[in-house]
Amino acid sequence: MIWQAMKVHKANRAILAVLDSVPAASSEERIDGLPLDRINQLRSAFQSSNEHAKDWWNAIEGSLLP
Repeated sequence: MIWQAMKVHKANRAILAVLDSVPAASSEERIDGLPLDRINQLRSAFQSSNEHAKDWWNAIEGSLLP
């Protein structure tokens, strides 16, 4: 159980590290959505991250609006 909790914590840290590497959304972007170049930055960062972060991104990417 402790090993699984450590793996989850490591996965969360990887995801947060990628999200921190991209500038935070402005108030307008939070309402209107991120510009395509910012989404592409996220895609690139997650693809070069570990498997946990990639899996998380692939799970939510389909929910992004064009």
